[in-house]
Amino acid sequence: MDEYKCKNFNDFLKKSSDYCHGSKFVIFRGQPCSKFQLLPTLARMRRDLNFSVGLRKLELKLFSEFHRLCHMHIDGIPSPQQNQLEELTIARHYGLPTRLLDWSSNPLAALWFACSSENGDVSNQSDPVVWLHHLKKDFEEDVVKETTWKKPFDVDKTIIFKPKHITPRIAAQAGWFSLHKMNEKGYIVALDDDEGYADSLMKIIIPHTEVSKILKELNILHVNSSTLLPDIEGVIKHIPWNVLNNFHLQ
Repeated sequence: MDEYKCKNFNDFLKKSSDYCHGSKFVIFRGQPCSKFQLLPTLARMRRDLNFSVGLRKLELKLFSEFHRLCHMHIDGIPSPQQNQLEELTIARHYGLPTRLLDWSSNPLAALWFACSSENGDVSNQSDPVVWLHHLKKDFEEDVVKETTWKKPFDVDKTIIFKPKHITPRIAAQAGWFSLHKMNEKGYIVALDDDEGYADSLMKIIIPHTEVSKILKELNILHVNSSTLLPDIEGVIKHIPWNVLNNFHLQ
């Protein structure tokens, strides 16, 4: 796995462009700390749970409660008997801890998520990171087995897939997902620990001293919370940032 510490916004653009050059199709993920592994929220929620039955019970209970309580608030949720993976995708985009990890085919979206506060509380001294994963030649984005759609909790290998644009956020973020397997000890396997994927990963580390400048550069390109989270919540998150960075007291 390659690692590169960029100098600034333009250096990030050049390095990511160079990596994508040629026939590679690359997806990106931004994280607020370069030391964090590529682990889904479910694994981060219960890192200390070390047996598969317990973790699966937690996972299925979360999913069951989402299905029971959220249908009245969200139109178009499929029946679990028809498409559990699609329902899991919707749940993840509304913040439910799952074994899904968000990715994007847009490097600027990933860079924004790395540099913004959307990823939770981390030290201001932490260097954010954008992970790059090039999909292998035999990858076919539309081929996900029917059994996976119906039983995403039973996968025996980690799968990368492009979801339907079932929410505006997925479309705006050019969203992709990795659906992570569990190992024999019941832990969800980080992508950077997965033998099938580790050799096709790269990480670009962002100096924390450049974060504020990068967010301003991204805003000039209309990459911000109002465009990546295209709803009232995203717009309201953008307003104070935009005012503080552009409003000058007389």
